Amino acid sequence: MEKEPITIQGFEKLKEELEKLKKTKRPEIIKAIAEARGHGDLKENAECHAAKELQGLVEAKIAEIESSLANAQVIDVKDIPETGRVVFGSTIKLYDVGAEKELSYKIVGNLESNPEKGHISIDTPIAKGLVGKFVDEFEERLETLSHFKHACAVNSGTSALSLSLHNAGVGSDDLVIIPDYTFIATANAVRHCGALPWLFDIDPCNLNLDIQNVRNIIEKDCIKKDGNWYHKKIGKRLAAVIPVFALGNAINFEELNSLYSDFSIPVIVDGAGALGVTSKAQELGKLNVTCVTISFNGNKTFTSGGGGAILTNDSDFHKLCKHTSTTSRSGYEYIHDRVGFNYRMTNIQAAVGCAQLERYEEFTKKKLDIHKFYSEELNPMNDVFMHEDVHSSRWISYFILQKNAPFNLNTLFLFAQKNGIQLRPFWIPMHLQPPFETCPKEDLYHSSVIYKNVCTLPSSTNISEEEQSFVVKTLNNFFSKN
Repeated sequence: MEKEPITIQGFEKLKEELEKLKKTKRPEIIKAIAEARGHGDLKENAECHAAKELQGLVEAKIAEIESSLANAQVIDVKDIPETGRVVFGSTIKLYDVGAEKELSYKIVGNLESNPEKGHISIDTPIAKGLVGKFVDEFEERLETLSHFKHACAVNSGTSALSLSLHNAGVGSDDLVIIPDYTFIATANAVRHCGALPWLFDIDPCNLNLDIQNVRNIIEKDCIKKDGNWYHKKIGKRLAAVIPVFALGNAINFEELNSLYSDFSIPVIVDGAGALGVTSKAQELGKLNVTCVTISFNGNKTFTSGGGGAILTNDSDFHKLCKHTSTTSRSGYEYIHDRVGFNYRMTNIQAAVGCAQLERYEEFTKKKLDIHKFYSEELNPMNDVFMHEDVHSSRWISYFILQKNAPFNLNTLFLFAQKNGIQLRPFWIPMHLQPPFETCPKEDLYHSSVIYKNVCTLPSSTNISEEEQSFVVKTLNNFFSKN
């Protein structure tokens, strides 16, 4: 189900309404029904029938609001810089020539649309006419920032992966190499194509796919025939490799480029948090791969409240992605020349994305500063370490607990929680996920050990210096006592 955009204020109003219905209205009706039942014969009890009818309406309203909240895409309009353009959350003034009066409207989502109060949905013709088209602009900005020749905006990072694999020719009964340590969307996208993930270990220095190991195992366990590589024992075609920029960490560009050129296997980089991976954005576009996929989910450095993108230097591949992401329409409106997908990014997502990218340098620097502060100020007494020598967007700052540390992460998590700090573990490897337990796999030593010891730190671009200092002070207190 597609998310419905809503302002923070609108979201809170819906929550308040739900709270009132559950805690006030529902008990009142239950009490009224009980009292009405005490009046005797239920067949002739109008009060009881009326109360039950009202109960049905209230319960239906509760279900409707709960569904709306679950599918809401909450957007803080304060994060959208003032540019003079009409976007989601804008208040506009129109002049009615006939009535000779000024009208004021706020552009909102369908969930809080109320024309009588001056709130109009972004999906209305008048709002669409005022907002304009942002998807093209968003793609152009991505091309400029990444230095890739082409960008195709879609509705999620997972869709970007799935579409890329599909258009790279990955299909049923194929093999796709992925790192064991990744978010499950990587493996899901492979299975959605009918292919099977082939799980590989990670490089402990950057938590990414060990490219040299991939190269060695392809040469040892695969054979090339008719222009394709096949697994000698399994017999399946090796259709693609998906390196992942884990936690925003970049893989060695030279190794990645040589893998693509030497084996002629599609390389689709899951760069969900890769935007801003170095201080020089153009370095990302130097990757000689099939494509890089990006996520703009709400937890990323740059967000459109959802959405994703495919970055590529291959013009034909880009055209194919654009075509298939919009149901493969060809010529007449309802003519479709191949199997396609409805993966289009919405205009509202693109509008928010454009506003976010206007703050590219600010957000990139903030993430780097957050990591620098943690790395300089945390005093772990050799019990943890932070990767300092990797190119990274620092999407998430983290540390890894050392093997002989006198405490475990659960103890640290409980301590942090009691002190008002949210620390989190990170991904659980694919070989431990029920849908992928039986996938072919190589030795997964590093993945199996490291995932138990990764601790992510509060890393939002909204974190203040005071809040970060509190985190450091609290953790240092814990380290000193353990």
